[in-house]
Amino acid sequence: MQTSSTFVSLRRSARQLALAATMGAAAISAQAQAPAQQQAAPSIDSFVSTAASYLTAISQGKAADVWQNSSPEMQKSETKKNFAKNIEAKYTEAGQITAREWIAVNRIVLAAPVKADKVTTPAGQYINVTFVASTNKNRNIAERVTFYLDKDGSWRPIGFVQQ
Repeated sequence: MQTSSTFVSLRRSARQLALAATMGAAAISAQAQAPAQQQAAPSIDSFVSTAASYLTAISQGKAADVWQNSSPEMQKSETKKNFAKNIEAKYTEAGQITAREWIAVNRIVLAAPVKADKVTTPAGQYINVTFVASTNKNRNIAERVTFYLDKDGSWRPIGFVQQ
């Protein structure tokens, strides 16, 4: 059983690395071809603060409210009901968050859409904010909020990951 679980975990990690490599290559290409006038992003502190607020709301059972404020791109890919059900189940399993600290903020620019695992990530600008959180079940989890620069010039969340 342990070997099967380890294999699934390694296979998932390999897919994530392949997607990251694809996104990284697209980002490098996009930076070389980027237009002279790009939308200025809010400050890093603003992204960190907003991401922390979203994660706090999600971990308190308010995922449906967070979905309501997310990018239309995210709303097209997952219904409010499914998003709330799936993300709240992850937090129930992990336990109550007792501490959260941001560890990284990075920017990605995709020149073209990226398709992986039946999901298409739209071209555009992204900001990832990554946190490490501790739970009352003595677990540490990684959390990431991804913001997307929507067509109207607003930065909105497009993705939430908890591992």
